[in-house]
Parts: sequence; C-alpha cells; structure tokens
Amino acid sequence: SVISAYYYIKVIVYCYMKEEKADFPSIKLSSSVVIIIISLVNILFGLFPLSSWDFAVKAAISLPF
Repeated sequence: SVISAYYYIKVIVYCYMKEEKADFPSIKLSSSVVIIIISLVNILFGLFPLSSWDFAVKAAISLPF
C-alpha cells in the first residue's frame, strides 16, 4: 500500500505541481489547412450521417463482384 501510494502521489505531483518545461512547435500553414478541412468534414458527417451512409452504399453497389 505504501509503495502504490508513493507512486500515485508522485503522478499527482508531476501533473499538478511541477512547472511545464516543454515548448510546443509552431504549426505550419499546410498542417493548419489539413486540420481545418478534416474537422469540417468530420462535423458534416456528424450532422448528416445518412448522406455519408448513402454515399457508402452507392460506392459499394458500384463495385464489380
């Protein structure tokens, strides 16, 4: 119990009481554009899931078997 308490208290200390040392790199313009496009597509598929389902069904029907 003492060993696990030491471990979990150590995790909490690192999460909340230590100062952050890492610097985040800047995001390039091309990465920003890709992130925005993927986010918009994800939102559209979330708002209109049946239209994406219809698109998938049409694509599956067109496959030659």
